[in-house]
Amino acid sequence: MNINYIDPYFTDVYDISIKSGKTFTIGQSDQEQLYVLLNERAVKEIRWEDDAIGKKIFWSVDYRTRFDKVAIVAGLLNNYHYLTKHHSISPMTMPLLNKGSIGSIISVKLKLEDSKETLKFIEQNFKEIYADELWNYQFADQIIQNQYEAESKMS
Repeated sequence: MNINYIDPYFTDVYDISIKSGKTFTIGQSDQEQLYVLLNERAVKEIRWEDDAIGKKIFWSVDYRTRFDKVAIVAGLLNNYHYLTKHHSISPMTMPLLNKGSIGSIISVKLKLEDSKETLKFIEQNFKEIYADELWNYQFADQIIQNQYEAESKMS
């Protein structure tokens, strides 16, 4: 199953609709309990005939020690293409990043009219917090366009 760690704002930023259950709340990030969202394809692959909300999944926290944690299904997402539309939709689980977890990518939804000022603000804050790291950003719509351009050239 594909795994994409997310925060409580992921579904709003990417306009992903919830089929049932609910998305995450800020308070859940502070909890020890692990919550996940699943796409419809994941529920079909698991072969859960009834509602998946509240069901438990054993989650391997560390593949070396095999410590398992119980993840609770908080919500079910409608299937969406997270790769190009030439790929079939695969099962996806999206665990909530807890406060003890770290990520490497942040997504920000910008208003087009404010984008230059907002990017400058984000860059300044990034450089203050991560002075030794390289500032780098990409626009999601440009990444998607590049994927299809490469496929068009290849065909």
